[in-house]
Amino acid sequence: MLGSEEIFKKISSDPDTSATKNRIDFMALQPPENTFHLLGLLIGGDLGPFTFYKSQRRLTVWFDKAPPLSPPTDLQTAQRNRFRSAAAWWKRLSNHQRREYELASQRASLRITGYNLFVHFKLTRDQAALETLERRTNTVLA
Repeated sequence: MLGSEEIFKKISSDPDTSATKNRIDFMALQPPENTFHLLGLLIGGDLGPFTFYKSQRRLTVWFDKAPPLSPPTDLQTAQRNRFRSAAAWWKRLSNHQRREYELASQRASLRITGYNLFVHFKLTRDQAALETLERRTNTVLA
């Protein structure tokens, strides 16, 4: 098996491995175990021309980054702006208000954070569910 340095050299120097050419599938290219742990790195997401993730078997897998083929649609842009707005609203909450969302999440045995709970209610605007959660968890969610 090739070491990680040899793989990176081969990929970066071999024109047949570019993302624009049809080639052998490098989808499940795996480095030797603990390669990145020795360097103190936990890699996930995009890094240079590659996308990295951890498989269910806790192996690091990488493949060529797949750039978008077209610009975002108006609906995609609108949804991304909604998430940005919800994140900005979260930042404006006081520590007490944030703690209330964390408590509500814990008391309701939800497997999400207070932040995710807040974003959910900001995006769905489900007032009835918000009031039910407040009543069941004895919290005040603004």
